[in-house]
Amino acid sequence: MPAASPALAGAPADEQALLAQLRRASELVSAQRLPEAEAELLGAQRVSPRDLRVLKLLALVRFKLGRLAEAGQIYREAAQVAPEDPAVRLNLGLIALKLGNSRRLCVRSPTIAGHGATSDTPMRAAHRQRRPHRRFAAPASTSWRPRWSVR
Repeated sequence: MPAASPALAGAPADEQALLAQLRRASELVSAQRLPEAEAELLGAQRVSPRDLRVLKLLALVRFKLGRLAEAGQIYREAAQVAPEDPAVRLNLGLIALKLGNSRRLCVRSPTIAGHGATSDTPMRAAHRQRRPHRRFAAPASTSWRPRWSVR
């Protein structure tokens, strides 16, 4: 059996096994052997079910396999483990767009809630007040006519 790499020398046995599985899975993903990579990652997930590296790589594999709903579920698990991770949030949004669930994107992130961050534009304010924005309002004068008329 080959000797452990210097990076793995001080890690516990479970962590060494997990890192070895992650390395093998990454190599399989690079070689486009996605079903094998998924099997390797499922084994790594049994060792450490809430490890962020395993969850992100497993979600990526399922995304590349075209199983978007399953990838979204794994990314939601990853968001519970690391709610501040921007890559997880970005990938969740990408999956929501691809699945046509754009309503899920309208949820405010808890990281910006209460910090005065707003994306209110004049058009959104006009919509909220149920009045037309000036771009879509009727012309000011009622005698306005188009320059050319079709007869």
